[in-house]
Amino acid sequence: MKQKLLIPSMLTLGVLILAACGGTSTTLTSITIAGANDATIDFDSTFNFKTGVTATGNDGVSYTSSITLQSSSDAVNLETGALDTTSTGVHAVRYNVVASGITSQKWRYITVSDPVSTGGMLINPDFSLGTAGWDSPSVVYNADGSALTLSTEEGALKAVVTAGANSYTPRFGQMNVPFENDTTYEVSFRAKSLVDKDIKLQVGELLAGPPYFTDFMVGQTEIRTITTDWETYSFKFTHRQDNPRGGLLFELGRVSDVQINTTMYFDDIAIEETTADEDTVAPVFTGVQATVNLTVGSNYNPLTGVTAFDVVDGDVTEDIVVVIKNAQDAVVNAVVTSVAGTFTVEYSVEDSKGNEATAESAVTVVDLLFKDENLLTNGSFATAIGAEWGYWQQDGFWATAAPVVTRSQDVAGGTYSLDINGGGDAVWAIQFFQDGVNLVEGTTYRFSVKGSSSVARKISVGIGYGDPWNEYGRKNGIELGTTSSTQDFVFTVTKATADVKVVMELGSQDGFANSVVTFEEIRLQRLDEAGLIANNDFSNSGWRGYANTWAGTAFNTEVVNGEFKMTVTADNATDSWHLQIVQDAESLAGLPGTSAFLDLTPSTTYELKFDAYASEAVTITPNIFGQNIWTNFVQSPATTLTTSKITYTLTVVTGATLNDTEKLAFEFGTGLTITNNVPVSVYLDNVTLKTGGVDVPTLYNGDMETALGGHSFFTDTGGSAKVTSEGLSVDVPLLGGAPHTPHYYYMIPSLSAGTYQVKIALTSSVARDLRFNIVLPDAGYNSILTGGFIDQAVTTNGVQYFTATIVLATGVTNAKVELDFGTLGGTKTSLPGTFVIQEVLLYRNYNA
Repeated sequence: MKQKLLIPSMLTLGVLILAACGGTSTTLTSITIAGANDATIDFDSTFNFKTGVTATGNDGVSYTSSITLQSSSDAVNLETGALDTTSTGVHAVRYNVVASGITSQKWRYITVSDPVSTGGMLINPDFSLGTAGWDSPSVVYNADGSALTLSTEEGALKAVVTAGANSYTPRFGQMNVPFENDTTYEVSFRAKSLVDKDIKLQVGELLAGPPYFTDFMVGQTEIRTITTDWETYSFKFTHRQDNPRGGLLFELGRVSDVQINTTMYFDDIAIEETTADEDTVAPVFTGVQATVNLTVGSNYNPLTGVTAFDVVDGDVTEDIVVVIKNAQDAVVNAVVTSVAGTFTVEYSVEDSKGNEATAESAVTVVDLLFKDENLLTNGSFATAIGAEWGYWQQDGFWATAAPVVTRSQDVAGGTYSLDINGGGDAVWAIQFFQDGVNLVEGTTYRFSVKGSSSVARKISVGIGYGDPWNEYGRKNGIELGTTSSTQDFVFTVTKATADVKVVMELGSQDGFANSVVTFEEIRLQRLDEAGLIANNDFSNSGWRGYANTWAGTAFNTEVVNGEFKMTVTADNATDSWHLQIVQDAESLAGLPGTSAFLDLTPSTTYELKFDAYASEAVTITPNIFGQNIWTNFVQSPATTLTTSKITYTLTVVTGATLNDTEKLAFEFGTGLTITNNVPVSVYLDNVTLKTGGVDVPTLYNGDMETALGGHSFFTDTGGSAKVTSEGLSVDVPLLGGAPHTPHYYYMIPSLSAGTYQVKIALTSSVARDLRFNIVLPDAGYNSILTGGFIDQAVTTNGVQYFTATIVLATGVTNAKVELDFGTLGGTKTSLPGTFVIQEVLLYRNYNA
């Protein structure tokens, strides 16, 4: 039995011996990179990305020799691992190890600190350390097409500049300069430029959010013209804030209203304490408006929004003296707003040295002006009442005591009377109304009633529709005396555009009396002013159709798939000009930034090019002529359109005499035949007018896709904005680093004090936040909105409505109204996408 057990024991011992001798091995499945920790190191110290870094596999083998480096930083030597530590900022390196099909990677971030000041207020003022201290990404800024490349050349800073549309695009500088409060400094530097160029010097603190900059030189503007020779430039300022975080900025963009691209050089920048020069500069006013228009009943304080600042004394607003004079130049205590009138408001302020500043504002108190119209049909009762006016009263089945009313009309006298006995159970128990009156959202109306009552009494008016009642306007307790008088009220439509009912409510109410109520006129008028947002639904293409409608010709127009389409449904044209597609003063009316006529040069050759076709063969004749001249400048103009879209190119030669009323019209009033009532359509697209290859800028929307009235701003983020049948399609493929890159905007010449409503209807391809803002370009793009902006989330679920209420305590001028699609920051969601804006409304709400 023992001999039988010996063989298995020996086999087991053999296996143990083989295992102890390494007969099996561990498979490589991972590699660990160690020693690659993030760190911050001193400027101009020694550092190597490979030093102390190891790579070890789970099999116990070292793979350190297989490490390779990747980086986008030019300061990293990818072969040796050495880092040029005179290059400040963050340097990111990725370690890579590949062995036996196994890959291991690790990112490492090394931050090189700015050099330490050697005694002055600035770091590296002579650029002996390269661009260090002057190239921080938190200070260097590019936008709206600007570019800036900084390097050193022969011991000086070299700046290759592409100027943007703002003074600060681009800019460079240095923050965290230890300015002390109530101390005067002199800033000096040497500079030259390949071409003469104005630059703006700023001192202050850059901020991460609105207002983005704290100005240390309020009221002090420093602009210097840098010439082609090395020169020394300087200025003084007194720091009057307890803020050591600010610095010096060189703004190289659009300055003195000029954009110049060039290469510039800077050296020996210094900031030193000094003594202030003698104060001979008067304070500066902010917020004084040259003209102020007020409506009757407005509240007005001449000091609201007005400040004064002195470069030495600082804020001297409390020292402002106001003198108010009436139209007779007599001094009065206040601007009287209870009645229309004119006033002059004179401002003055002195600093401690007796330097005086003055300003003046012309204040006009006016009643709101309304169009000379009546949106109600037969509102003066001059013709016999038909279906336009309706009547309803509570009957005996429902009423406790049904009204008894006899109605009559005096056409010759222009009156309509209701002899009323009993008012029923409510004000609505007796109704005299007109239905189907179209009210437009964002429009202000005046309702007025002229009449009398045989016994003084009150009536009411309700304007709205539906059951339950959706009210758009109301006035209760309108007084009717025994003699004729006119009573009115003003209301702003803050709901969706709709057809409504205007109801005179004559039933029981406070002040009711049995009487004969006589109406002489019931009137509804629109406020006579242009909308703040022109072409707010993008429906005005800048082109229109024209026909001899007096002879029975009928047509309609629309923009379809980026083409202007004019469809003639009835044709009685007898001359070529009786049918036209035209761009003129009428088609461009109300669109800001457009000219009513073509700006052409006498005796000049132009190229007219357009794409066109028709639903059947049509002869079309392009015409360019001036009013009362009638000479067609288009050479060989007659063109036969086919059913295929074709590009046509024609020569235009202007006459020796122009009268500045020239316009472009495509005429096709002869040879067009409508058979069996089948309409004929003409399509027009891609219209251009050029001379020397340059477009005539006063020909608008030739591609039939350009939004007129507003502006798109994409900078270098790409994207496009074009009008489609759904609205303005804004394609945002890439976001910039700021909320306004990109954005869509309108410029509003002025906004008076008051309450405003905002409504933007759009669809979105992504769920994200959008930002609405109103900023003042003339005041450093500061927002006039409480909180600096309004953010609202939108989803992909159909039409989204961006709404807001804005209250302005004071009027403003040159306001920029914008919708931002860029990076909002914080916890907001910012994503690329396509946004179709259907409508943009901004209007004064006189109900508030």
